[in-house]
Formats: sequence, C-alpha cells, structure tokens
Amino acid sequence: MTERPAELEPTPANQALFEHLEDLPPRPDGKPRDPYWEMGSHPDCVEWVWDRLGAALPAECRRLLKGRAVLCHPASGRVLAMPYGTAYILWLAQWARAEAAEAGYVANMEWSARTRTDLTTALGDDGWVFGKWNQGRETAWLRWSYSELG
Repeated sequence: MTERPAELEPTPANQALFEHLEDLPPRPDGKPRDPYWEMGSHPDCVEWVWDRLGAALPAECRRLLKGRAVLCHPASGRVLAMPYGTAYILWLAQWARAEAAEAGYVANMEWSARTRTDLTTALGDDGWVFGKWNQGRETAWLRWSYSELG
C-alpha cells in the first residue's frame, strides 16, 4: 500500500468502536504511525484484514479509526473487520451470525495472560466475532455484510 488511508469520522455505525478504543499517543518524532507495525496489532493481523480480506470487497475499504487499521463500508462507516491485538474481529450481517456460530466463531477471547475480551460487552453489538483465518468463509460473509449495508 502506497497511500495512507483516510481516518474515519464517528458515525452511529462505528460509535461503539470509537468509545472502546483508546487514543494512541503520538510518536516522539511527530511522524504518522505505521499501520502495520505501530498501531497495537500484530502486523500479520493487519496484513490479513487489509490485504487479504479487504481485497475481496467491491470497493476500497481500508481506513484508519483512531489510527488503527480497519475495513469499513465507505458510505455508512460501519466497520466490517479490524485487527485486534494478535487476533482480528469481524462484524457480520444478521443472516451470517448463525452460520458463524455453527462454525465455532465466538465473541469471546481468552488471551495468553488469562484476560478475557467479550465483544458483545465491549462493543454492544451481537454482530462481532473473532476471526479464524478462514479466507474463503470470511470473505463471503464480509462481501454479503457489505452488500447488506447498501
């Protein structure tokens, strides 16, 4: 990627993420942070979300939210996917949620430090799940979720 993606503005569709994520401190040299290496997520997760999952969407969906890499629907601002530390999260349209649950996708993660993240509590929306590195399934869900948003 050669051009830095635009920063998202808060909208009703992404307000929960704006409230959940802390602001990143500025770099000491004042330069912009590298989204792949300096945004609090593992670079493999950023590459997976932006470059692999994002390539399957019908439009350029890479944006920054509080300086972090996300994929979002360009018109609504609804975030569809986002690196999340050493994992990544997906927002799924209603029809895909039961299929995702049957496939073992969950909104809870227990991290190596024995802390837990519950996306339903953190983001207040039952459409969020942690990804499982399944490009075929996840790109299909994201394309459908994208189209559901208009």
